Amino acid sequence: MRKLHLFSLLVLLVIGFSGCTYDEGPLISFVSKKERVANTWVVNTANINGVDGSEIPGFKKLIFFSAGACQIFYNPLGVEVAYGGTWALSEDKKSIHIDTKDELTGLFSYVSDWTILHLKDKILKVTYTDNSDLYVVEFKPEA
Repeated sequence: MRKLHLFSLLVLLVIGFSGCTYDEGPLISFVSKKERVANTWVVNTANINGVDGSEIPGFKKLIFFSAGACQIFYNPLGVEVAYGGTWALSEDKKSIHIDTKDELTGLFSYVSDWTILHLKDKILKVTYTDNSDLYVVEFKPEA
Protein backbone atom coordinates (compact mmCIF):
# COMPACT_ATOMS: atom_id res chain seq x y z
CA MET A 1 0.00 0.00 0.00
CA ARG A 2 2.86 2.34 0.84
CA LYS A 3 4.38 1.77 -2.63
CA LEU A 4 1.10 2.77 -4.26
CA HIS A 5 1.05 6.07 -2.32
CA LEU A 6 4.68 6.74 -3.21
CA PHE A 7 4.03 5.97 -6.89
CA SER A 8 0.95 8.25 -6.91
CA LEU A 9 2.96 11.09 -5.38
CA LEU A 10 5.71 10.63 -7.98
CA VAL A 11 3.18 10.72 -10.86
CA LEU A 12 1.59 13.92 -9.50
CA LEU A 13 5.00 15.60 -9.21
CA VAL A 14 5.92 14.71 -12.80
CA ILE A 15 2.58 15.99 -14.10
CA GLY A 16 2.87 19.14 -12.00
CA PHE A 17 6.29 20.07 -13.34
CA SER A 18 5.29 19.37 -16.94
CA GLY A 19 2.23 21.67 -16.84
CA CYS A 20 3.98 24.82 -15.63
CA THR A 21 5.84 26.14 -18.70
CA TYR A 22 4.42 29.68 -18.94
CA ASP A 23 4.52 32.54 -16.45
CA GLU A 24 0.72 32.68 -16.46
CA GLY A 25 0.10 29.01 -17.28
CA PRO A 26 -1.73 26.32 -15.30
CA LEU A 27 0.09 24.45 -12.54
CA ILE A 28 -1.23 21.06 -13.70
CA SER A 29 -2.76 20.05 -17.02
CA PHE A 30 -3.75 16.63 -18.34
CA VAL A 31 -4.11 17.97 -21.91
CA SER A 32 -0.95 18.39 -24.01
CA LYS A 33 0.14 21.89 -24.98
CA LYS A 34 -0.34 21.05 -28.67
CA GLU A 35 -3.94 19.95 -28.03
CA ARG A 36 -4.62 23.13 -26.00
CA VAL A 37 -3.38 25.29 -28.89
CA ALA A 38 -5.46 23.37 -31.46
CA ASN A 39 -8.73 25.32 -31.55
CA THR A 40 -10.64 28.07 -33.36
CA TRP A 41 -9.65 31.33 -31.66
CA VAL A 42 -11.09 34.85 -31.70
CA VAL A 43 -9.74 37.94 -29.96
CA ASN A 44 -10.88 38.47 -26.38
CA THR A 45 -8.57 41.40 -25.56
CA ALA A 46 -5.75 43.07 -27.47
CA ASN A 47 -3.08 45.49 -26.37
CA ILE A 48 -1.31 47.11 -29.32
CA ASN A 49 1.69 49.30 -28.42
CA GLY A 50 0.30 49.78 -24.91
CA VAL A 51 -3.25 50.67 -26.00
CA ASP A 52 -5.95 48.29 -24.71
CA GLY A 53 -8.79 47.17 -26.93
CA SER A 54 -11.07 44.28 -27.77
CA GLU A 55 -10.04 43.68 -31.38
CA ILE A 56 -7.23 43.67 -33.91
CA PRO A 57 -8.30 45.77 -36.90
CA GLY A 58 -9.34 43.49 -39.76
CA PHE A 59 -8.68 40.26 -37.84
CA LYS A 60 -11.58 37.77 -37.77
CA LYS A 61 -10.39 34.39 -36.43
CA LEU A 62 -7.54 31.92 -36.31
CA ILE A 63 -7.77 28.14 -36.55
CA PHE A 64 -4.96 25.89 -35.33
CA PHE A 65 -5.55 22.29 -36.43
CA SER A 66 -4.00 19.53 -34.30
CA ALA A 67 -2.09 18.10 -37.30
CA GLY A 68 -0.11 21.37 -37.66
CA ALA A 69 -2.13 23.21 -40.33
CA CYS A 70 -3.66 26.63 -39.65
CA GLN A 71 -5.89 29.26 -41.21
CA ILE A 72 -6.11 32.95 -40.42
CA PHE A 73 -9.13 34.96 -41.54
CA TYR A 74 -9.01 38.72 -42.04
CA ASN A 75 -11.76 41.06 -43.15
CA PRO A 76 -10.00 44.25 -44.24
CA LEU A 77 -12.28 46.75 -45.93
CA GLY A 78 -15.20 44.29 -45.92
CA VAL A 79 -13.47 41.62 -48.02
CA GLU A 80 -12.64 38.32 -46.31
CA VAL A 81 -9.10 37.09 -46.93
CA ALA A 82 -7.93 33.65 -45.77
CA TYR A 83 -4.33 32.69 -45.14
CA GLY A 84 -3.46 28.99 -44.95
CA GLY A 85 -0.29 27.31 -43.80
CA THR A 86 1.34 25.62 -40.85
CA TRP A 87 2.00 26.17 -37.17
CA ALA A 88 4.37 24.46 -34.75
CA LEU A 89 5.33 24.73 -31.12
CA SER A 90 8.97 25.46 -30.44
CA GLU A 91 11.05 22.69 -28.90
CA ASP A 92 10.67 24.23 -25.43
CA LYS A 93 6.92 24.75 -26.11
CA LYS A 94 7.12 28.43 -25.18
CA SER A 95 6.37 29.86 -28.62
CA ILE A 96 4.29 29.19 -31.74
CA HIS A 97 5.79 29.55 -35.21
CA ILE A 98 3.22 30.48 -37.88
CA ASP A 99 3.96 30.33 -41.62
CA THR A 100 1.06 31.17 -43.97
CA LYS A 101 0.20 32.56 -47.41
CA ASP A 102 -3.01 34.04 -48.70
CA GLU A 103 -5.14 31.27 -50.20
CA LEU A 104 -6.39 33.32 -53.15
CA THR A 105 -3.17 34.37 -54.88
CA GLY A 106 -0.35 32.99 -52.73
CA LEU A 107 1.47 36.32 -53.15
CA PHE A 108 1.10 37.59 -49.59
CA SER A 109 2.49 35.77 -46.61
CA TYR A 110 2.37 36.02 -42.84
CA VAL A 111 5.25 34.49 -40.91
CA SER A 112 5.59 35.14 -37.20
CA ASP A 113 6.77 33.71 -33.90
CA TRP A 114 4.39 34.22 -31.01
CA THR A 115 5.60 33.92 -27.42
CA ILE A 116 3.02 32.11 -25.28
CA LEU A 117 2.18 33.89 -22.02
CA HIS A 118 -0.83 31.82 -20.96
CA LEU A 119 -2.29 28.60 -22.34
CA LYS A 120 -5.40 26.83 -21.10
CA ASP A 121 -8.26 25.14 -22.91
CA LYS A 122 -10.19 28.42 -23.06
CA ILE A 123 -7.37 30.99 -23.08
CA LEU A 124 -4.41 31.56 -25.39
CA LYS A 125 -2.46 34.69 -24.51
CA VAL A 126 0.52 35.59 -26.71
CA THR A 127 2.86 38.43 -27.50
CA TYR A 128 4.45 39.18 -30.86
CA THR A 129 5.63 42.00 -33.08
CA ASP A 130 4.21 42.83 -36.50
CA ASN A 131 5.48 45.76 -38.59
CA SER A 132 7.32 47.04 -35.47
CA ASP A 133 4.04 47.08 -33.47
CA LEU A 134 4.01 45.16 -30.18
CA TYR A 135 0.92 43.00 -29.63
CA VAL A 136 -0.25 41.30 -26.45
CA VAL A 137 -3.39 39.36 -27.41
CA GLU A 138 -5.66 37.12 -25.41
CA PHE A 139 -7.68 34.76 -27.56
CA LYS A 140 -10.78 32.81 -26.55
CA PRO A 141 -12.44 29.89 -28.35
CA GLU A 142 -14.98 30.87 -31.00
CA ALA A 143 -18.46 30.52 -29.55
